[in-house]
Amino acid sequence: MLVEAIKSRYLAAGGKAGRDHLTLMCNNYGIKVSVSTVGLIMRSEQLRAIRTQAWRRTTEADP
Repeated sequence: MLVEAIKSRYLAAGGKAGRDHLTLMCNNYGIKVSVSTVGLIMRSEQLRAIRTQAWRRTTEADP
């Protein structure tokens, strides 16, 4: 039941929700779960959050 709940919320978020966000979503829905448990389930089900913010280069290398 817990795995299905996390998968459904992950898919509802378009694959953009990470373990922290999924934990908040589950806890708000009434499913009490910890961040580490959500992370373990995501890892075992091979779910990875899609990074939405581009990596920004902050330092330029000397030539």
